[in-house]
Amino acid sequence: MISIGNNQWQTNLLTGEWEVMQPGFSFNPSVLFHPDTGIQAALANDLSELEYISIDELEEVPGQQLYKLTGKLKGERAYQMSFGLIGPDELLVTLWIQPVTFELHRLVVVEVGINGEEDTEWIIDFWDFDQIIAISNPIP
Repeated sequence: MISIGNNQWQTNLLTGEWEVMQPGFSFNPSVLFHPDTGIQAALANDLSELEYISIDELEEVPGQQLYKLTGKLKGERAYQMSFGLIGPDELLVTLWIQPVTFELHRLVVVEVGINGEEDTEWIIDFWDFDQIIAISNPIP
């Protein structure tokens, strides 16, 4: 998803092609980074049972050894942040964190299925820390 001002684009899940998101059906990704209600606030306030699993390497970040941790996350903040897509029940999380800088490289959130439903897994990757990147319209 790319958001510039009031314009937003997303990739089509079936084709992988970029498409314009219709007004009212979009999601503003900046809410993920809001200091009081975003991911940082959720991890600081809603995370419990955090457990170190191992040193691990992500395929997308070869050669970088990361702490792999698991825990549980209260679902209400995730529910509000995702406009009802995730939560509000408790979620399982796995985090990959750089040992020196403590930068979060990957967050996997799992909604455990109920009444025979399959689990839903959400993967959020972070990269290009401390880099200024140009964001442009993906549809020429």
